[in-house]
Amino acid sequence: MAYLITGNSVDASKVCGIPDKTIRDWTRETWWADFIGEARKDKNDELDACFTDIIHKAVGEVRDRIETGDPVVQKDGTVSRKPVSARDATLVTAVLVDKRAILRGEPTRISKSISEKDRLKDLAKDLEDVIGVTETDKGVSINKELH
Repeated sequence: MAYLITGNSVDASKVCGIPDKTIRDWTRETWWADFIGEARKDKNDELDACFTDIIHKAVGEVRDRIETGDPVVQKDGTVSRKPVSARDATLVTAVLVDKRAILRGEPTRISKSISEKDRLKDLAKDLEDVIGVTETDKGVSINKELH
Protein backbone atom coordinates (compact mmCIF):
# COMPACT_ATOMS: atom_id res chain seq x y z
CA MET A 1 0.00 0.00 0.00
CA ALA A 2 2.91 2.34 0.76
CA TYR A 3 4.24 1.75 -2.76
CA LEU A 4 0.82 2.52 -4.23
CA ILE A 5 0.48 5.74 -2.24
CA THR A 6 4.05 7.03 -2.69
CA GLY A 7 4.53 5.77 -6.24
CA ASN A 8 8.09 4.51 -5.76
CA SER A 9 10.09 1.97 -3.81
CA VAL A 10 12.41 4.47 -2.07
CA ASP A 11 9.59 6.43 -0.44
CA ALA A 12 7.64 3.24 0.29
CA SER A 13 10.72 1.87 2.01
CA LYS A 14 10.90 4.91 4.30
CA VAL A 15 7.20 4.56 5.19
CA CYS A 16 7.11 0.85 5.99
CA GLY A 17 10.74 0.03 6.91
CA ILE A 18 11.24 -2.59 4.18
CA PRO A 19 14.42 -2.22 2.11
CA ASP A 20 13.67 -0.55 -1.21
CA LYS A 21 15.55 -3.32 -3.06
CA THR A 22 13.09 -5.84 -1.62
CA ILE A 23 10.17 -3.73 -2.83
CA ARG A 24 11.76 -3.40 -6.30
CA ASP A 25 12.24 -7.17 -6.40
CA TRP A 26 8.57 -7.66 -5.49
CA THR A 27 7.52 -5.42 -8.39
CA ARG A 28 9.03 -8.00 -10.77
CA GLU A 29 7.09 -10.93 -9.26
CA THR A 30 4.08 -12.39 -11.10
CA TRP A 31 1.77 -11.78 -8.13
CA TRP A 32 2.66 -8.05 -7.95
CA ALA A 33 0.21 -6.83 -10.61
CA ASP A 34 -2.70 -8.64 -8.92
CA PHE A 35 -1.64 -7.35 -5.51
CA ILE A 36 -1.37 -3.74 -6.72
CA GLY A 37 -4.70 -4.07 -8.55
CA GLU A 38 -6.40 -5.25 -5.36
CA ALA A 39 -4.70 -2.53 -3.29
CA ARG A 40 -5.76 0.10 -5.84
CA LYS A 41 -9.36 -1.17 -5.67
CA ASP A 42 -9.30 -1.00 -1.85
CA LYS A 43 -7.94 2.56 -1.95
CA ASN A 44 -10.55 3.58 -4.54
CA ASP A 45 -13.31 2.13 -2.35
CA GLU A 46 -11.95 4.11 0.61
CA LEU A 47 -11.86 7.32 -1.44
CA ASP A 48 -15.34 6.64 -2.80
CA ALA A 49 -16.66 6.43 0.76
CA CYS A 50 -14.91 9.71 1.67
CA PHE A 51 -16.28 11.46 -1.43
CA THR A 52 -19.77 10.15 -0.71
CA ASP A 53 -19.59 11.53 2.83
CA ILE A 54 -18.47 14.94 1.52
CA ILE A 55 -21.23 14.94 -1.10
CA HIS A 56 -23.88 14.19 1.55
CA LYS A 57 -22.57 17.02 3.75
CA ALA A 58 -22.46 19.43 0.80
CA VAL A 59 -25.99 18.54 -0.26
CA GLY A 60 -27.12 19.14 3.33
CA GLU A 61 -25.48 22.58 3.25
CA VAL A 62 -27.11 23.40 -0.09
CA ARG A 63 -30.51 22.29 1.24
CA ASP A 64 -30.04 24.48 4.34
CA ARG A 65 -29.08 27.50 2.21
CA ILE A 66 -32.03 27.03 -0.14
CA GLU A 67 -34.46 26.66 2.78
CA THR A 68 -33.08 29.28 5.20
CA GLY A 69 -30.78 31.49 3.10
CA ASP A 70 -27.10 32.36 3.23
CA PRO A 71 -25.76 33.52 6.61
CA VAL A 72 -24.72 37.18 6.66
CA VAL A 73 -22.81 38.79 9.53
CA GLN A 74 -24.28 42.19 10.40
CA LYS A 75 -22.23 45.20 11.57
CA ASP A 76 -23.18 44.46 15.18
CA GLY A 77 -21.85 40.89 14.87
CA THR A 78 -25.22 39.16 14.69
CA VAL A 79 -25.92 36.68 11.94
CA SER A 80 -29.01 36.90 9.77
CA ARG A 81 -30.07 34.90 6.73
CA LYS A 82 -30.29 36.40 3.25
CA PRO A 83 -32.42 34.46 0.75
CA VAL A 84 -30.43 32.73 -1.98
CA SER A 85 -30.52 34.72 -5.23
CA ALA A 86 -32.55 33.44 -8.17
CA ARG A 87 -29.32 33.22 -10.15
CA ASP A 88 -27.62 31.02 -7.55
CA ALA A 89 -30.72 28.86 -7.07
CA THR A 90 -30.99 28.39 -10.84
CA LEU A 91 -27.32 27.40 -11.09
CA VAL A 92 -27.62 24.92 -8.22
CA THR A 93 -30.77 23.46 -9.73
CA ALA A 94 -29.24 23.10 -13.19
CA VAL A 95 -26.15 21.32 -11.89
CA LEU A 96 -28.14 19.01 -9.60
CA VAL A 97 -30.62 18.09 -12.35
CA ASP A 98 -27.74 17.23 -14.71
CA LYS A 99 -25.93 15.16 -12.08
CA ARG A 100 -29.14 13.35 -11.11
CA ALA A 101 -29.75 12.51 -14.79
CA ILE A 102 -26.23 11.08 -15.04
CA LEU A 103 -26.77 8.95 -11.92
CA ARG A 104 -30.03 7.66 -13.40
CA GLY A 105 -28.43 6.95 -16.76
CA GLU A 106 -30.67 9.54 -18.44
CA PRO A 107 -29.55 11.91 -21.22
CA THR A 108 -28.17 15.26 -20.09
CA ARG A 109 -28.85 16.99 -23.38
CA ILE A 110 -31.18 16.62 -26.30
CA SER A 111 -29.75 16.52 -29.78
CA LYS A 112 -31.81 16.68 -32.92
CA SER A 113 -30.62 15.38 -36.24
CA ILE A 114 -31.77 17.45 -39.21
CA SER A 115 -31.02 16.82 -42.86
CA GLU A 116 -29.08 19.34 -44.91
CA LYS A 117 -32.12 19.82 -47.16
CA ASP A 118 -34.34 20.67 -44.16
CA ARG A 119 -31.66 22.97 -42.75
CA LEU A 120 -31.53 24.86 -46.09
CA LYS A 121 -35.34 25.10 -46.19
CA ASP A 122 -35.31 26.57 -42.66
CA LEU A 123 -32.59 29.03 -43.68
CA ALA A 124 -34.53 30.07 -46.80
CA LYS A 125 -37.66 30.63 -44.67
CA ASP A 126 -35.68 32.73 -42.19
CA LEU A 127 -34.21 34.84 -45.01
CA GLU A 128 -37.66 35.33 -46.55
CA ASP A 129 -38.92 36.56 -43.18
CA VAL A 130 -36.00 38.98 -42.83
CA ILE A 131 -36.46 40.62 -46.25
CA GLY A 132 -40.25 40.42 -46.20
CA VAL A 133 -40.90 38.01 -49.05
CA THR A 134 -44.46 36.83 -49.65
CA GLU A 135 -45.78 34.53 -52.34
CA THR A 136 -48.68 35.76 -54.48
CA ASP A 137 -50.64 34.31 -57.40
CA LYS A 138 -48.33 36.18 -59.77
CA GLY A 139 -45.05 35.13 -58.12
CA VAL A 140 -42.98 36.52 -55.30
CA SER A 141 -43.33 39.98 -53.77
CA ILE A 142 -40.65 41.73 -51.69
CA ASN A 143 -42.24 43.91 -49.04
CA LYS A 144 -39.14 45.76 -47.78
CA GLU A 145 -36.60 48.00 -49.45
CA LEU A 146 -33.18 46.44 -49.65
CA HIS A 147 -30.21 48.72 -49.02
